[in-house]
Amino acid sequence: MMNDNELLIEKVKTQKILDDRAEHDLAKYVSDTHARIEALAARLELKLTYGTPTNKNANGKGAIWRVRAVRGF
Repeated sequence: MMNDNELLIEKVKTQKILDDRAEHDLAKYVSDTHARIEALAARLELKLTYGTPTNKNANGKGAIWRVRAVRGF
């Protein structure tokens, strides 16, 4: 059995709630999550900028994404 800590348990519970709200539709889950992130960023006066996936990670697979939050607009 995996050794779960309280944060991991809460994370899994939250993901299950969000999945249920999205009716197990991945596109809706992602869309809903993006909307929540945008609302939170606006409330905290953060401007989120996303990079493009051009670099490979250390084992040569996948892309490295960088997200930058800047205070204020």
